[in-house]
Amino acid sequence: MTKPQHLFRRGNVYYWRRKLVGFSTKKCTAVDFQLSLGTTDRTIATKLAAILTWKSTTMLDHDLLPEISPAEARAYLKDLIATERKKLARVRTVVRMDACEHGGDIDDGQDWAFAQAWKLIHRRGVNATFLSEDLARFQTDGISDAWIGYLDLALTSVKERATAPARDKARRDAFEAVNGRTPGSALETMQLRELFISALTAIQDDPDPGDTDNLVAAVLKEVKLGDHAAGPVPNDSQETTFVPVPSTHDRRSTDTVEEPRVDPHDEENPQLDPSIMAVLERMIAIKQSDGTGLEEKTAQHYRSFGKLLIRIIGKEDVRQLRQTDATNFRAQLTRLPKSFGKSPSHHILPISEIIERAKSLPAEKVGLSTATINRYLEQLGTLVAWADSEGIRVDRNLKPNKLRRPENMRARDKARTAKLGELVAVFSHPFWIAPMMDRPKGSTLVLRRKSGLYWLPLIVAYTGARREEACGLTPDDCLQDPDGTWFFRIAESNVRRVKTMASNRIVPIHSDLIKLGLLDVIEEARKRYPDDILFPDIREPKGKVLGRKVGRHIANIVEETYGPTGKGLNLKSMRHHFQHCLDLDKEVPEKVCRDLVGHEGNDVHTRHYGDQTPMSELKFAVERLPRMVPDEIFSL
Repeated sequence: MTKPQHLFRRGNVYYWRRKLVGFSTKKCTAVDFQLSLGTTDRTIATKLAAILTWKSTTMLDHDLLPEISPAEARAYLKDLIATERKKLARVRTVVRMDACEHGGDIDDGQDWAFAQAWKLIHRRGVNATFLSEDLARFQTDGISDAWIGYLDLALTSVKERATAPARDKARRDAFEAVNGRTPGSALETMQLRELFISALTAIQDDPDPGDTDNLVAAVLKEVKLGDHAAGPVPNDSQETTFVPVPSTHDRRSTDTVEEPRVDPHDEENPQLDPSIMAVLERMIAIKQSDGTGLEEKTAQHYRSFGKLLIRIIGKEDVRQLRQTDATNFRAQLTRLPKSFGKSPSHHILPISEIIERAKSLPAEKVGLSTATINRYLEQLGTLVAWADSEGIRVDRNLKPNKLRRPENMRARDKARTAKLGELVAVFSHPFWIAPMMDRPKGSTLVLRRKSGLYWLPLIVAYTGARREEACGLTPDDCLQDPDGTWFFRIAESNVRRVKTMASNRIVPIHSDLIKLGLLDVIEEARKRYPDDILFPDIREPKGKVLGRKVGRHIANIVEETYGPTGKGLNLKSMRHHFQHCLDLDKEVPEKVCRDLVGHEGNDVHTRHYGDQTPMSELKFAVERLPRMVPDEIFSL
């Protein structure tokens, strides 16, 4: 077997390293690229190394990693500062012309919050969060709770403006406009981002037109240019970039490099950012790119966990975590109110104050659930293990999973399984059968039958698909096999991921859905929006997670149908009903059921052996499901 090029292992983690030589009429440059692949799996590392080697080869045809010169940076900063000051002036003019009662205080509070947000990411990097001591300091300084309440929104907005790929492109365009060349390397993109953050931070303290030259000079003094080893730029949660290391060889050298010069265990000069949020972001990036299919929802859960961990223990560096911190983390979770996170104040108040307020609540309203606490401890264990795999020194005595609390109910009892009568009652709601409804205003049955709110709950009930799987279906995912059977293809696409590899599957369309006219709706979708999802009306202006609108819709239907007794009856319970029916049907083999719901087998034999269930067997199983809609719905 051929040894993979440019791949080596340090400790347990694999690295890719390559020296590239650039040829120029002005000078010759040689740069060693070194990148942690973030994995201990040799198979994955070999694939990633091959991709990096192929991609990096194209760089040989260009000047290697051109950097922004001080003169270019000065021209860019002058234009940037002038543009941003004009924007601020226009905004303030509009505010003065549109002033209302209390409006001045609101505007001042938002200005203060955005200034603090820029200063924070400038000082700590774009993954930084406001710590409890920051909030305590603001309160000590007399900052009102109303002003502090703007911080979370301001920080989210500032991070997006600093790191979004579209913003990087806008900065490159602005640079080209004043310097006449396009900054093309990843290093230049990072340098532009650093210049941008430093300039915007400086403007917060000096927003009015003045001596621009002095402001530019201050930024350039702070941001080092023209030196590959100048130090890490603010960490980026959106993409992984090369970490260049200056070469000690000239272009004639043919020496090969076996080991990195920087020891990843060196705490004085860590190769990777050891902050908790940076480790989590690298883990998320790898998991989302290596085929494991990490869902964005799960990624957000990891980020929320990281922010909460930092707030509770007051540490940002994963190397500083100890078992006592894990113990304290679990203890504080049991003292938080069960409603933690639902009030805006929970995002800005110190954890100690939230816990103190929770003492006045009834005992049954205090303490996060056992499942939630165990999930946080499991995520903490994952964080520590991932940092260790990257070569970051962590405490060997840190064992978060030992603190898991015993579950007080069986796994199958945690989520409700809908009963057949309940589903028939839900689909007997006027939304599915009334000719006219006041809500949505003036909505006729004809119009409702074109909506995802009408069809997606039915699709989930009759296919057992997960919410995001059903909502992410496209016209191209609705197919017909040679024997004439219509089916849904559930697979990862550009609009949604799948939970596991086993989730990639096909599910025949039940005859009840065909009788209701679903195929006509699909055909219409092919003509109107062939490149979009099947039901674009379920999208929300904000948020990328598909299905929330449908989830709220079903919650309202259940509330109107059952009131408080309908708690737990939702789209997920419909999926559980689908599997429950197949499990109890003696005519449906276990393998067929697994292939329809997208589950792995429970042993080596069932996971590794056997082929996809034939379409005829899948169709037979689906058609054995009981009718879940009232008979009258077919005559409407």
